[in-house]
Amino acid sequence: AAGPWLGALAALRRQPDRPKSRALVALLALAARVPFLLHAPVGSDDWYRYLWDGRVARAGINPYRYAPAAAALSHLRDAVLWPHINHPTIPTIYPPLAQVAFLVAPSLWVWKALVLAADAAIALVLAAWLRRSGADPRRALVWAWCPLVIAELALDGHVDGLAIALLVAALALGAARPLSAGLLLGASFAAKLLAGALLPAVAQSAGGSQAVRASVPPVVRAARPGRARVYLGFAAATAVSLLPYANVGPKMLAGLEVYGRKWVAAPGAYALIYQATCRAVTIGRDPSARILHAPRLGPLITGDPGRADVFPDELANVLARALVALVVLSLLGLAIRRHLAPTDAGLLVLGAFLLLTPALLPWYVLWVVPLLAFRPALPLLALVALAPLLHVPGAGALVHLSVWIVILAIALISLRKSV
Repeated sequence: AAGPWLGALAALRRQPDRPKSRALVALLALAARVPFLLHAPVGSDDWYRYLWDGRVARAGINPYRYAPAAAALSHLRDAVLWPHINHPTIPTIYPPLAQVAFLVAPSLWVWKALVLAADAAIALVLAAWLRRSGADPRRALVWAWCPLVIAELALDGHVDGLAIALLVAALALGAARPLSAGLLLGASFAAKLLAGALLPAVAQSAGGSQAVRASVPPVVRAARPGRARVYLGFAAATAVSLLPYANVGPKMLAGLEVYGRKWVAAPGAYALIYQATCRAVTIGRDPSARILHAPRLGPLITGDPGRADVFPDELANVLARALVALVVLSLLGLAIRRHLAPTDAGLLVLGAFLLLTPALLPWYVLWVVPLLAFRPALPLLALVALAPLLHVPGAGALVHLSVWIVILAIALISLRKSV
């Protein structure tokens, strides 16, 4: 399915921009989604958890307070949702604004309607943004015709669609309306935390170009009101989203803490990083023996509040994840220092995250798709095209290897040109 999509992207430059061609893009995008909208999800069981969290909230219970398996929620169990909920002993990992969306969706079809609305909004806002930027608005078919988007949103109904819609709206507003951009970006973060990675780049863009900053008085330049408005809007949206659920305190982070510490799926480069840290911490040691006894650090490393003993694999896991975070943050810093546009910064930072994360799930790749309308980066186009294979057990290594081969080929070609 990725072949026609990539072919359409390549052919777009050779076709004149006419109203009929725009209508054709929209009609084909809608027609491709209809069969999947009418079908129950097949690639993921996350939707059971979405509906469960919504049911808990409608019962007047904070969804962060209990894991689904808790006895306090036994009266909410039924034969439809309960048997299929994934990780029932772990509290919800979904952020507050996602919980609001779950609250208003009592059934799968209502939920799919919400996701479809977000999907359509992304395509429409992206087309308008491209037109305003002087680019061909038909480039929105990068999103509208993307097989991965259709499978993960129209079919499987992932919550990422809502968060990406808010992100695209925030980026489209950008420097023109910094407070609104900050509010939308904060809302996206409150629906899926990945949006927070672009906050510094969006704030920097609201401060104006280097030429503009150089032309204003130093006092005005230091104040940077546009940048401050982005941060203010982001903080306000995040705080407001937290208020309805904050009565459980740190329990809001319980599920997310387990996810961040233990989740592994199609790890790619992370597997190599983890192996390297394992070897580093076991040099001259018994790999099965305790490596550290630390009453304060132990619970932080292991996630077990009553255990001070740390074993090599646990320490290696924390070190590997910390290294990944360091690399991604370093690339974010590079994007800021080079004053990259938010779209380019997003491709760099989110692309690095996808290639280095311990858990690469197909719907995570959706986050870079709208940004490819502005810069069709070949490695990420390859990742988007191959991402459906991540549903196939054991295919993750092939996906990662293919993308790294594309990166290496581009690097070698660039090196030959520079010599």
